[in-house]
Amino acid sequence: MEEKYTGESLTFSKKLENFWYHYKIHTVAALFIIIVAVICIVQMCSKPSYDAHILYAGDERISSVRQGGDLSEYEKVRDALISVSPDRDGDGDVLISFLNLFVANEDELIALSERGESIEGVANVIKEDTDTLHFNMLSGDYYVMLLSTRIFLDYDGEYSTALFTDLSVYAEAADVEYVGDGKRGIKLSSLENFSELEGINGMDPEDTVLCLRKISDISKGQNKHEKNFAAGEAVIRKLLAYD
Repeated sequence: MEEKYTGESLTFSKKLENFWYHYKIHTVAALFIIIVAVICIVQMCSKPSYDAHILYAGDERISSVRQGGDLSEYEKVRDALISVSPDRDGDGDVLISFLNLFVANEDELIALSERGESIEGVANVIKEDTDTLHFNMLSGDYYVMLLSTRIFLDYDGEYSTALFTDLSVYAEAADVEYVGDGKRGIKLSSLENFSELEGINGMDPEDTVLCLRKISDISKGQNKHEKNFAAGEAVIRKLLAYD
């Protein structure tokens, strides 16, 4: 039964009780909105601003394990890529997002099995990485790509001129070796910038192709993708010593 007002002043606890009784749904909803807003703001402020997005996909994953005090293979490749990436935000520090994917084929799975590795566990990793690669081929943030020859030829053959950019416009002053029918892929070993990466476990420059993905139809006109593609072009130019 609702209490009648007797003319006496209500205590703070009684006022709080009455407020909660009448406005608890509104209060819970407001608190939820505030919490979500705070989380989003924190994530936006803490999210790094990358100067370039570069993707590697090969028949092996580049090792991120350090041997003694040396840099890992992944860190060596990342640092080499940083040296040719633009400082897009002008803060004096180049930060790249370097995605490292393991995309093997059936023959390579058989070879892994013969070496005694768990195919079930490896297959799950490969499926996840394959899905990630395919997503980024169509609409992701990654435009500069380092692909094994097999992967490059598979995608270039399926999409022809629709997927990768003609690199000859960036390589006018460079002596490079193209891969495939067109000039959309360049063998990494033909670039002097990567001569020091010979012997990197998981990424053989002789079997790695440099390419630049085009902006997909669904990403055209989006500021983020336009900037990421422009940053990718800057990386390609530096790799080819074009400017």
